Amino acid sequence: MRDDRLLRILFTCAASMMLLISAGCGSQNGYPADVMQDAPATLQMATRIISTRPVTNTPTAQAKLSATLPLTATPYPCGPEICIFPGHFVFDVPIGAGNNQVVEPSYPYGGTLNGNREPHHGVEFISASGTPILAAGNGMVVYAGNDVNTLFGQMLFYYGNLVIIEHKVEGFNTPIYTLYGHLSKIQTSTGAQVQRGDVIGEVGRTGKALGSHLHFEVREGINDFVHTRNPELWLDPGEGKGILVGQIFNKANEVRRYPDISILPADDPDAKPVNPIPYAGSSTNGDSLYKEVFASGPLIAGKYVLTFAPYSKIQTIEFEIHPGAVTRITLQTDY
Repeated sequence: MRDDRLLRILFTCAASMMLLISAGCGSQNGYPADVMQDAPATLQMATRIISTRPVTNTPTAQAKLSATLPLTATPYPCGPEICIFPGHFVFDVPIGAGNNQVVEPSYPYGGTLNGNREPHHGVEFISASGTPILAAGNGMVVYAGNDVNTLFGQMLFYYGNLVIIEHKVEGFNTPIYTLYGHLSKIQTSTGAQVQRGDVIGEVGRTGKALGSHLHFEVREGINDFVHTRNPELWLDPGEGKGILVGQIFNKANEVRRYPDISILPADDPDAKPVNPIPYAGSSTNGDSLYKEVFASGPLIAGKYVLTFAPYSKIQTIEFEIHPGAVTRITLQTDY
């Protein structure tokens, strides 16, 4: 009991210090290295205690602390297990209202359809042929045409008819590109300036598409196939919703991609669980800010419980989703 009281005191002090001195979430353990180097002894001691405590089947004190601190605090709370980020949800869903605006869950970014396909570098919106496609944000069309003779993806004629828009996004010193593939009709031209919501084409099944849908990508910095990012971390998640992302490390701090993850609302343990699958292989990328290997969302704001069970060693972490924000969880495994 005395140890628990000491931990509560240290956690309270650590939270206060973090709100005063933290500058971000840049280190692998959640706290920025430059902050920890100069942090008061109280904060360093609390961090060591949190980091070395064994994971049990109940939420850790640090998980509860990070999940319950107010999102309005500046900077956002960030600890070894849980870090809250303001989301960069700068793009609108590229399919208009009245049509399917939900990302196809069976083939998300980094997914392989149970090993039957190459890792997915974008997301899909299943829609009827002819459905209008909208520009996700303001920008300039850097390509509108087909890829019969020009390589934009894994191979020629991969996307069929496609449009690529270059965007200038506040806070990013490199361009961000959105790609719209498999179009039946292109309704813009290379060099055109487009505004958010402008119709730029129609859904189709050209290229390697197996059915009628829009293939949508986000590329950061360089307009090529190896610089994609998870589009769901850029698209507006909707009112009252946020996103969960996660990292997995072993004891040697090597990245791992174990899939044994389950998410449930804390107040409804009988709900259907969400089971995010880590991105397959190294050809897909974590976000430059979050460094994630899995993502899940959009999720309705509220409290959740994540269970991680690699090699049947169960960990349980309580976390909270905040509207318009990204919650990052860092998981540990023995191997």
